[in-house]
Amino acid sequence: MVSKNDVFPSKFLKPSDLKNGPEVGKINVAALEDLKDFSGAPAKKIVIYFQRKLKPLIVNRTNWDTIADLYGDESDDWAGREIELFATTILMNGKETDTIRIRKPGAKAKKASPPPGADVNDEIAF
Repeated sequence: MVSKNDVFPSKFLKPSDLKNGPEVGKINVAALEDLKDFSGAPAKKIVIYFQRKLKPLIVNRTNWDTIADLYGDESDDWAGREIELFATTILMNGKETDTIRIRKPGAKAKKASPPPGADVNDEIAF
């Protein structure tokens, strides 16, 4: 049987690469590279290269913010630091899509909680 990954391999990490669960990676370097955006236009992106086994990760704004919260806003300071990568889904442009997110290694996934002020009374009034 042939999978999408077999037909369209990528040199960059994809959510499907994390199908066996979260992976912890030690950052070797975070490099600013010339890539293309979704429309094919040139774009500068940060790419994280890991010290072992994981493919490089193109860093989006959300993941940048997470790493910056953990290790500071200067990407040069990220070398030698560990991050945990996990696959999840998000709603983007009205469509659920797979993505990669980052957290501190060993951190437990947060459970969704109702927004402040939300009525959490499940009883139905008759």
